[in-house]
Amino acid sequence: LQRVQLVALSACQTAASGDSELVLGLVGLAERGARSVLGSLWRVDDDSTGRLMTAFYAHWRRAPRAGVAQALAM
Repeated sequence: LQRVQLVALSACQTAASGDSELVLGLVGLAERGARSVLGSLWRVDDDSTGRLMTAFYAHWRRAPRAGVAQALAM
């Protein structure tokens, strides 16, 4: 089986729910099935998040070997 490369949760505060079981569930997902998990720890604006995710996926698609963190930093 091929592992999932990325689980992206781009909604507001998807990684900071205050529910420790949910956060641990995301960590468990990363350990078991995904190489990377991307989530937000703060409130985000829908328009700017849309632009960020569009740019992120464009960079990642052009240079997939560079990795998720590098594509996000561009």
